[in-house]
Amino acid sequence: MGVKDIASKLKNKGLKVTPQRIAVLEALDGNNSHPNAEFIIKKIKNNNPSISVGTIYNILDTFVEKEVIAKVHTDDNVMRYDPLMQDHHHILMKDSDKVVDYFDDELTALVKDYLRGKKELSDIEIESVKINIIGK
Repeated sequence: MGVKDIASKLKNKGLKVTPQRIAVLEALDGNNSHPNAEFIIKKIKNNNPSISVGTIYNILDTFVEKEVIAKVHTDDNVMRYDPLMQDHHHILMKDSDKVVDYFDDELTALVKDYLRGKKELSDIEIESVKINIIGK
């Protein structure tokens, strides 16, 4: 994704385009390994040593809040970030730190339909389903 695409993405989410925000999205662009904050910080600091760690964390939090990226919670309590915002699930590999994207519209529909049928959830509208599956 080029700088123009990143700027457009930020503007579409109502965010100001700054060099720091561009750097964070560039660090995540095309990265499907679901990196943790430390990996992102190292990657950004290589090219932009003047950006503070606090700024990077604040940008990550803002991006999650504005749904530019998503957080992936792992069993080992390491927060990872996912730049892919379309509906999908994750397979958390038990014997490594690998997180694999898993796309299955049928599974998503099955879970949504199942939850819609639950009386105790009748006041809740299910917007999306994201399942973490443990594998090895």
